[in-house]
Amino acid sequence: MIKKNKILVLGIGQSNFLNQLYENLIIENPSLAIDIDGYRDISKGKNLSSDFEYDNYFDLKKVRIKKIDLFKKIIQLLFGSFFWKIVFFELTQELTFKKFIELIKEYSRAKHIAENYIQPKNYQIFHFHFCTPRNLKYLYFLPENTKSICSFWGSDLLRATGSSNVFYVQLALQKATVITVQTRELAEILFCKYGRDFTEKTQYLPFTISTKIYDSIDKYKLNYNKIEEFKIKYKIPLDKKVIVISHNAFRENNHIKVLQELRNLPDSVKKEITLVLPLTYGQDQEYINELNAILIEDIKIVLILDYFDSDEIALLRLATDIMIQMPLSDALSGTMTEVLYAGNKVIAGSWLPYGLLRRNGIVFSEIDNFSDLTTTIEKLLNSIEINDNQGIIKSLLFPDTTTPLWNNLFKNLLDD
Repeated sequence: MIKKNKILVLGIGQSNFLNQLYENLIIENPSLAIDIDGYRDISKGKNLSSDFEYDNYFDLKKVRIKKIDLFKKIIQLLFGSFFWKIVFFELTQELTFKKFIELIKEYSRAKHIAENYIQPKNYQIFHFHFCTPRNLKYLYFLPENTKSICSFWGSDLLRATGSSNVFYVQLALQKATVITVQTRELAEILFCKYGRDFTEKTQYLPFTISTKIYDSIDKYKLNYNKIEEFKIKYKIPLDKKVIVISHNAFRENNHIKVLQELRNLPDSVKKEITLVLPLTYGQDQEYINELNAILIEDIKIVLILDYFDSDEIALLRLATDIMIQMPLSDALSGTMTEVLYAGNKVIAGSWLPYGLLRRNGIVFSEIDNFSDLTTTIEKLLNSIEINDNQGIIKSLLFPDTTTPLWNNLFKNLLDD
């Protein structure tokens, strides 16, 4: 019987990156047993990479603690160095007494769960995802020799900000064994934000992706009838070029700025195109209503609110002529790489850290300002691109390349 090495996944429990990463790790290294806290299937069961199951599922935020036990942890916290670090920091932030007491209770609760619930399970590695203070809180209270990985996703590094964020994340990173980011550009942001002392423990590891959507793209690429059926089902005109704006419903994707700029397209171009906004994830009804209210003369706008399975996602990528990817921030967009893999075009904001793609020869358009959108769209609608995006993406980002890198990370920590 294979002896299992136990891993606990903490922080954000979102299925989109986690399932494909750990499924591929288990395939390559069956000795791993992976438990997860706060798991959330954001696809509503329609786009899982497989039927992958974790060994155990926890919801630590629901752990009930007796008042006497919580009081004991508060007393213990008062005599630890962590308490005095946060006292001196919060004094500079002018935190109210009430808020400070709530903070002490929160960290005392985290201390109790870490010491009385997590540690007795004897995990070899703790893997923290999406590095914000709330997601890293258990790391403060794990033993000094704990082997831990802190993995930044993108928004946690690029959007989460402020002195409180920097202070608490920096404290956690000091305890981490390894820090991972997806690209060299993101590492530079990490060093500027939290300090270059973390250079030696930082590794550049793109997340392992599921190839299920890519396989479906290959399957349907020449099936024009299937692509037409998809367009008809979602009321996308067959005789128009399809321009897709971003990939979810979060305001940070700048849909409104993009739509306002597209009002300036020449009438002749407006009549050629349909705009599609995939709004499945992150729906906020008020924002959906705002988007529904936007009308652009001579341009049909289609809002997609349904959850897609991998086949439907692939068909949308194949139906896309141009994707506009201009959010406030991003790491490596899976949607963008799927569109490029499907042989279609992308316009991306030049502020996004996509240098890994560019340096490896993947072809896409970058613009500095939203005002550059109209001329770039006109140019791309009238151009034919010849590139090897599909082959490069396969060799750069598919599991055959990325999973061994992650497996080496876990193996080195386990062997150390």
